[in-house]
Amino acid sequence: MMVAAKKYQRVQQAIRRDYGQLRAGTSLPSEAELCRQYEVSRVTIRRAIEELVDECLLTRQHGRGTFVSAQGTSPTHPPEIVDSQGFYAQMTGQGIKVTSKVLFQGITTSLSGLANSLGLSPQEPLLRLDRVRSVEGRIDHLTRSWMSARKYRGILDHNFARESLQAVLSEEFGFTPRWGRANAQLTDVTREEAEHLGIQAADTRLRTFITFYADNETPEVCTETIYADKQASPQFLFISRS
Repeated sequence: MMVAAKKYQRVQQAIRRDYGQLRAGTSLPSEAELCRQYEVSRVTIRRAIEELVDECLLTRQHGRGTFVSAQGTSPTHPPEIVDSQGFYAQMTGQGIKVTSKVLFQGITTSLSGLANSLGLSPQEPLLRLDRVRSVEGRIDHLTRSWMSARKYRGILDHNFARESLQAVLSEEFGFTPRWGRANAQLTDVTREEAEHLGIQAADTRLRTFITFYADNETPEVCTETIYADKQASPQFLFISRS
């Protein structure tokens, strides 16, 4: 006798069909949107997604949403997603609330390592933007971005407690990242970083450094990110939307 599939199993099959073949790192709609799409309750959606996470078809990042897995990725350590549209667009596109606290926004003296990464002379001043980003009210990461002060001075006129850096770079300066060169390491946070992240000083956290490039392979922006979550993965996936 054939046994009818349970409701969550039918939804599981539908999600596999609709999203399973998409590229790794593609974000799924919010739970509320999936409920509307499949006309089921949130309990059913969550059960179906949990099963697909166990199968390694999907991965979940706390406070960030659900994504199509990279092949062979452990579900307990999904890769961090780096979206060319920026963190704000990535999260709000899934119905997730993101807030930012600006710690520093101004001109700084160029450091030789940063100048070299940006293809600038050591004497050229840099524009620096430091922010703490929170997801649904919970601190997610501390990020610092550097770029040419000469080219991007207009950044100083914006309030990044309310605006997206990548949206401003794209709309006002015509720069959308096409690719990035990155490295990641686990390091002890400084006392100041710990205070901003709400963690203990000298705790070990994932720290990434990414240089973003335009079409002509010119480096435009360098970004350092320190994650508050101990489980942040040293693997990450760059998703280009352009």
